[in-house]
Amino acid sequence: NRNYFDIVGLSLLLCSNYYFQAYIDRYLPVNFNIKIIELLFLFITSLIFFYVYFFLIKKLKANIIIYKIFVVFFLAWIVNQAIQTLFFMSNEMTFTFFLAKTFNLYPEGKYGLFIRIFRFFLPYLFFIFVIFFFYNYRNKILDFIKIFSIFTFCFVIYNEINLSLHFKNKNQESLKLSKIQNQNKNLKVLWFVLDEFDPLIAEEYLDLMPNYKHFKDKSFEHKNFFMSAKKTNVSIPAQLMGIAPIGAIVKNKKYY
Repeated sequence: NRNYFDIVGLSLLLCSNYYFQAYIDRYLPVNFNIKIIELLFLFITSLIFFYVYFFLIKKLKANIIIYKIFVVFFLAWIVNQAIQTLFFMSNEMTFTFFLAKTFNLYPEGKYGLFIRIFRFFLPYLFFIFVIFFFYNYRNKILDFIKIFSIFTFCFVIYNEINLSLHFKNKNQESLKLSKIQNQNKNLKVLWFVLDEFDPLIAEEYLDLMPNYKHFKDKSFEHKNFFMSAKKTNVSIPAQLMGIAPIGAIVKNKKYY
């Protein structure tokens, strides 16, 4: 029974990790049906993977070195997934970026490739060392990860409920706005959208761009304008239609 609970708990952890990595965005919720299909597939695949792992580990004797190596490497990978999930939940920075910023591990210069590879394996090497040192507490570590996985998956459910309510209200507001008729239908508006544009950098070098400065001074400019979606092919249609986006799909070779 313990192994089945371990399998389910660890599978939920991988689903939470993927959810917060792939779907969390301040402005764009991915289509709900796509989330369900992908997470369900990942959950089933994870169940099979962890079942095979625990099945094989039972076949090994606990006092042999290969057993210890399997357990240490497995727990190091699981702990790293848990730490990554915390960073993905924050939606501010990834674990890799945190390591790069903390230890100044930026892939620049002729050693850029080596630094990138080292930065990827660094957390695994660290957790392998820690778990090897605390090997006798391996079951408690696994128990903590299971509790943590349930905790993070509760946040997945909470986030989905919160997103559905938020964008339901936003779409209702958009429908109300769409019913308002323009008083002057002959009014012409030239709307510029600067893709991949950083206004902070532009302000810093404004004197070097006189044309941009002139255009900026003679136009209406939003000071607190956030992108409606992470991707351009979703953000621009959302702005043009004046609705809160819920994602994009391709069906029968047509883009929706």
